[in-house]
Amino acid sequence: CSDQLAMVLHTPTPARCTDGLFCNGAEVCHPADGCQPGVPPTMSDGVGCTTDSCNEDLDFIEHTPDHAACDDDLFCNGPEVCHPIDGCQAGEPPEVNDGIGCTVDSCSEVEGAVIHRPEDANCDDGQFCNGPEVCDPQNDCQPGRAPELNDGIDCTDDSCDEVADRVVHEPQRDRCDDGLFCNGREICSAENGCIPGTAPTIDDGIDCTVDDCDEERDRVTHLVNHDACDDNTFCNGRELCDAGAGCVNGAPPRVNDGIDCTDDRCDEDLNQVLHTPRAALCDDTLFCNGVEICDGAQGCLAGPRPELDDGVPCTVDRCDEVEDRITHTPDDGQCSDGVFCNGAEVCDLVDDCQDGVPPVIDDGVRCTRDDCDEANDRVTHLPNDALCNNGALCDGEEACDINRGCIPGEAPADGRVCRADPRSICLEEQCDLSRCGDGFIDVNAGEECEDGNVVDGDGCSAECRNEPPDGGGGDPYEGTFDVAPAVRYSCAFGNVNVSVTRFRFVRSNGVLQVFTEPGPSPPLMEQDPAPDDGTFNVSRTLRGGCDEVYRLRGQFDDPEHHQWSGILSIAFIDNDGFSCFLSGCQNRSYRVTGTRRDGN
Repeated sequence: CSDQLAMVLHTPTPARCTDGLFCNGAEVCHPADGCQPGVPPTMSDGVGCTTDSCNEDLDFIEHTPDHAACDDDLFCNGPEVCHPIDGCQAGEPPEVNDGIGCTVDSCSEVEGAVIHRPEDANCDDGQFCNGPEVCDPQNDCQPGRAPELNDGIDCTDDSCDEVADRVVHEPQRDRCDDGLFCNGREICSAENGCIPGTAPTIDDGIDCTVDDCDEERDRVTHLVNHDACDDNTFCNGRELCDAGAGCVNGAPPRVNDGIDCTDDRCDEDLNQVLHTPRAALCDDTLFCNGVEICDGAQGCLAGPRPELDDGVPCTVDRCDEVEDRITHTPDDGQCSDGVFCNGAEVCDLVDDCQDGVPPVIDDGVRCTRDDCDEANDRVTHLPNDALCNNGALCDGEEACDINRGCIPGEAPADGRVCRADPRSICLEEQCDLSRCGDGFIDVNAGEECEDGNVVDGDGCSAECRNEPPDGGGGDPYEGTFDVAPAVRYSCAFGNVNVSVTRFRFVRSNGVLQVFTEPGPSPPLMEQDPAPDDGTFNVSRTLRGGCDEVYRLRGQFDDPEHHQWSGILSIAFIDNDGFSCFLSGCQNRSYRVTGTRRDGN
């Protein structure tokens, strides 16, 4: 009774209904009908070859495989088995191959067994002479037994003929040979063995022959004995023994050998024919074809010519028939390589062709271009005025004289304009800024007169200079700066001559220009566009065979632009950008400072 629910509760308890058996299912308690029987467990697993049963002791459904239910009554495909899940499975066929190569392996369904039948034919190697091979069911092919070869006859060669498939007994005479020729040659009978031979006939019936059997050479000999026929006279010829006819008269020896330069005779005392050569009969009185000789077999022969070649290719080798001597004359033409500028080659009687001595090209004049003209076979010295130019306009145009070298030019008259911007004129051979007080009225430079009045260290009053009284404006990049330390450098025999004590900065048309004072080198240097950041980097390159590159770079050290510090560099560069040689000139760098001059 539940006070909470205000009702009487009836709770089923299945344990009070169980009969303790597994195989009839689990009993349950129905709240109205009481205990009810359980539902038995499913027995079948759906596999046809298993036996399904309920094990009450183990509370378990068993599925036992029955292999007999799968048997197809065939031996050769192996025994079938029952798989508890997958049902009947095919069996594993028995192993047929026994690993013996000569047996024929098969499975007999009738006998229900694997059969291994020996087959001798599988072992046959096709050879007769080694006997028939057989098949052993355990040890595979076994070699056969070879046929018997020996026939018991010593003088036969016993062998097996593989082609004819038979045993052969070949008689060998040499095995019966007793090593003696003169008792005849023994033979071999395949049935009776060795049989003696018949001795050869020796006497040939010729009296002057010596008949014999030569056992060493295995032959009958009939040696002719000429001495048995000799009458002891040489010049009537020697009597001879003919192996077929007996003694015959000899033919007298031939006295004339047909050689014109020999004396021929038969000498009975010496028993010989003599042919005495006489070289004098062959002499043609010529030296250059050599001394002729008399050859006992060929007659007169030309003598070996005197050796002409002295082994020196450039000599002309000749034989002088008049003087009876060999001459070797040097021929320089054979040595010439056709090149003028390496000198004329000569022929040496011992050392063959020798190199010539090249012509001297350098004339010692530094401003000439010295060269060897191969086309015209001559050395040329072309003057180059540019090598004499010192870059200064006001001392005149220097020129190159092919004999004297650089000669100075004629200086133009003072007042000649030598620089356009800032306008400069020649004064005492120096290019200087055009300014009041220099003694020249330069209208184009803004001068109206030369009154000689000194204003702020400069000549002329503001009126003459056509300037406002205060000097007008103030570009910080313009002005004259004293350089410390002063820079002086000279090379190339004075053609490069740097002298700097002050620089003048000028801004013109957006370009910063720096002039050297007193000048003329370094030349006018520029930076385009002109800077405004307190730095400067002006440069100028003078072109030539070896370019001169001048550069001044630096920065102002104070806001008022009164002083700057920088580096002045001079470099000598070829067309490929590498340092080049110009008469002892070397690249230079100078660390300098500039201080603005008062009022400038």
